[in-house]
Amino acid sequence: MTGKNIFFVIVMTLFVFASCSDSKDPIDAIPADANYVVCVDAKSLVTKSEYDIFANPMIQQAVSMYKVTLKDEAAIKLLDGFLSDANSLGVNLKNDLYFYTNYKVYGVVVGVNNADKVKDALVKFSLVQEADIKKEGGIYTVAPEPQSCLAWNGNKLLLLVDIASAYGNGTEAGEPLNLAELAKTQLKQGADKSINSNGAFAEFLKSKKDLSTFFSMKGLDKSLPDLAGLAKATEVTIPFKKFLSDIDGVSTGIYTSFENGEVKFENKYFYENAEAEKKFKDLLSQLSGNIKGDQLKYITSEPLFLASANVKGEGAYSYLEKLGFIELLTKELPESVEPDEIQKILKDLNGDITLAITSKTATKKQDDIFSDMGAPTPEFVFFADLSNPSEVIDFIKLQLTSGEMKYTELSPTNFKISSNNVDVYWGANGKTFFFTNNEIVYNNMKASNLTNNYSAVIKDKSIVMFGDLQVLQSYTANNIAFQAFGPFLSEFGKYEFASTSDLTGVGRLELATKDKNSLAVICKQLDQLISSFGGLLGR
Repeated sequence: MTGKNIFFVIVMTLFVFASCSDSKDPIDAIPADANYVVCVDAKSLVTKSEYDIFANPMIQQAVSMYKVTLKDEAAIKLLDGFLSDANSLGVNLKNDLYFYTNYKVYGVVVGVNNADKVKDALVKFSLVQEADIKKEGGIYTVAPEPQSCLAWNGNKLLLLVDIASAYGNGTEAGEPLNLAELAKTQLKQGADKSINSNGAFAEFLKSKKDLSTFFSMKGLDKSLPDLAGLAKATEVTIPFKKFLSDIDGVSTGIYTSFENGEVKFENKYFYENAEAEKKFKDLLSQLSGNIKGDQLKYITSEPLFLASANVKGEGAYSYLEKLGFIELLTKELPESVEPDEIQKILKDLNGDITLAITSKTATKKQDDIFSDMGAPTPEFVFFADLSNPSEVIDFIKLQLTSGEMKYTELSPTNFKISSNNVDVYWGANGKTFFFTNNEIVYNNMKASNLTNNYSAVIKDKSIVMFGDLQVLQSYTANNIAFQAFGPFLSEFGKYEFASTSDLTGVGRLELATKDKNSLAVICKQLDQLISSFGGLLGR
């Protein structure tokens, strides 16, 4: 991609921060078979951000340098107009912007207020040659690159990129797409031919926030070989195709909104019909239940990251076996591992599984594997409820022995491995298998009457994820390479996301500044980060 076209992409990105054929609705340019759509409420984001990226000295310097390359007063005038009004180049960048893919093309859609101004901007900024722009039936088309096409009329602009060609798989995918004809069709089509004809998408739009992402599983089972860059289904893709077929009528919406002192997240599910809904929820009940949370009481300080979920081992194993994943796994096992051993362990998973990176860090010692990075080894915790933990213990003992790795027996069910001067504790605590280098957590498992600090978070939930980003401050302070990120991270605190048994969920990220919109705070931090890197580059 040429430097001019890279600038074009950058400008399209900056438009969002600087600031709808026959149909006027930009969404009607998105095809009905789109599986992934991102809706950006640019008007809301610009208002909440209270930010003008072009006021940053480093960006101003870049713009000034670009003006020198233009060497055209008319082009410079256009650029100055854009810096004053993001809509001045003919594109409605202060309204909504959409990104989508149907895994054949990537597409960007935005409204247009003046088609001729769009053409003038492209030519004046030397992004394309005027002779290369074609006009037919009120629609302009031009191909900045062989695998892309830009098309627009008086209402909307559409940028298309052929995925197969862009990633070098054009020959395997067959005849390349005629992007110009495809773009013209999509610009002229109405709601009945677009994503607006999808009932699930219509429901999704009713809850639209600052950033809204729609993901539909419809038809993915048929396009999986294309997604994997393969000409046909393989042994590996077949189980995935079966899974995608089972959730074919399911769509999900992920919403992000920037509020005072926090960023809020929400996840909803939509179904093509009642049968698809029942099938999906029956599958979820086979795989998982509500978190018990007993494992979390041993983690007494705020973690950097923690994820916990409930698993029904027998149900999960049965479903994976039906899909063909178990057979694939068995084929990939090393000769030293018996397939039935792994199968027993998978079936024995019966309860909660937790993985955490804890807020404390392992004591830095000589020859620590992380010592050359200026930070000690992160402390981690892994828990898994098992029907028969002794089977896992015996399996690990056998693997350690065959690999000539030594371990110390602390009790009949507790063991320790010392590697690179870091002690790792593992074994069973009742029916819970554990693996951790956090000595505090290990000792907590021997204590009684511990209080669970996370009872409210996990109540009636099947999956939770939470932590505190302030934990990263100790790493940035002690590592020269990351010290510039310290002030940026200082605003970000605790976060959490929790979903119920049907996978619908809500979450939030706390910011230290409570009396300002979170996006304005983030943009201010980004501005300072940009300036700090500019200072480093200027030295």
